[in-house]
Amino acid sequence: ASLVQDKVVLTWDAQPIVSQYKVYKDSELLSQVSSNTVTDVQVSATQTYNYTVTAVWPNGRESRPAVLSVTVPDTQAPTPPTKLSVQAIAPTSVTLVWTGASDNIAIKNYQVWRDGVQIAETSDAGFVDNTLSSTGKYLYSVKAVDTSNNVSLASAGLSVTTKDGIGPTVPTGLQAAVLNPTQIALTWDSATDNVGVAQYRIVRNGTQIGISKQTSFTLPLFTEVKT
Repeated sequence: ASLVQDKVVLTWDAQPIVSQYKVYKDSELLSQVSSNTVTDVQVSATQTYNYTVTAVWPNGRESRPAVLSVTVPDTQAPTPPTKLSVQAIAPTSVTLVWTGASDNIAIKNYQVWRDGVQIAETSDAGFVDNTLSSTGKYLYSVKAVDTSNNVSLASAGLSVTTKDGIGPTVPTGLQAAVLNPTQIALTWDSATDNVGVAQYRIVRNGTQIGISKQTSFTLPLFTEVKT
């Protein structure tokens, strides 16, 4: 038998003096033919059918049957998942969601791909990747797999950049110099950061009083300084 998803082609050795063959499918007469082949298009993927073929002699009697059991393969891949998006993002993780694929039989699971490498399989239309680095940039896609292990094309790619979750080091070497009764000049050593230090916040007695992009700050005029 020749098998494809939408048909079964049966063939057998021709018999001498035989003018007709009867082909049965699950005990029901499917066809009566004069050639040694028949095509059955009334089939469904993953279903099993039992065929028998008998030769019809000129006197009308049938031969002993040839028997064959056939399971029709599922070769149709699922549709690609759609609407891949970020549901939540953190410094070292991202939660992805997508719209599920469809299939002629059923979806088994989804493959999650990151930067061209499969990193996971999930039966849900969502996945949490918690193996990321802070401020990292990643490209995700998702493929659907059906119950016959046919794999869909990839979804549209999604670029994700994680947040910066690592704070700068604490500035050190803070010093103050009195410029006059209403001014104090502060200086300190630079902090370090995995991305870069944008600015420094100056806090006095628990209240922020200024911002500086440099490692120095002068308190405004007419600010009362208690010593």
